[in-house]
Amino acid sequence: MLFTSTYGYIIREVLEKRSAKGIDIISWYHAAAPEYLTTWVESHDTYCNANESAVLTDAQICTGWVFLTARQNGTPLFYSRPMNSSRDNYWGDNLLGARGNDEFFHPEVVAVNAFRKDMKGQKEDIRISEDGETVVVNRGDKGAAIINFAAEENEVTLPTYLPEGEYTDKVYGQPFKVEDGILYGKVKAETTYIL
Repeated sequence: MLFTSTYGYIIREVLEKRSAKGIDIISWYHAAAPEYLTTWVESHDTYCNANESAVLTDAQICTGWVFLTARQNGTPLFYSRPMNSSRDNYWGDNLLGARGNDEFFHPEVVAVNAFRKDMKGQKEDIRISEDGETVVVNRGDKGAAIINFAAEENEVTLPTYLPEGEYTDKVYGQPFKVEDGILYGKVKAETTYIL
């Protein structure tokens, strides 16, 4: 596997700005084929050592994770921040072999992990709102992941290949509708949804 540090930097830039406007989040920023790449939002180095990703909240990390994991290619790697770490103590209870915090149990993380498995072989199609705050990762006509990077609620009106009809998100039970190839719905701040 090849690691895509540059792509992680790009994703963190989106999370800090709470928008992908003007930022290429589709490119992998690596010469190798994307199926051989390992991706991440942050790593031990960016959090504990350089502290460059420590400004990101758990909710922001989750939105980045859902985006990366919903994609067709790349092998996402989830960094579990040290248990009891904080902005005053990045290392927390960091011990060799000790489990990190509980964020990998977050319902959105669990849901997108299952989504990735279920969508195997489905081509991706990424749609980004004009302001860059909301993104839909379509996987063929079988599923879609919706990400709201913004710090406020948003409306989603983005193209999808999902069949026309009404859908319920796997995590929160939030309703969405597809009509004439457009996905409609409301999304809460820094929240993701799986259809």
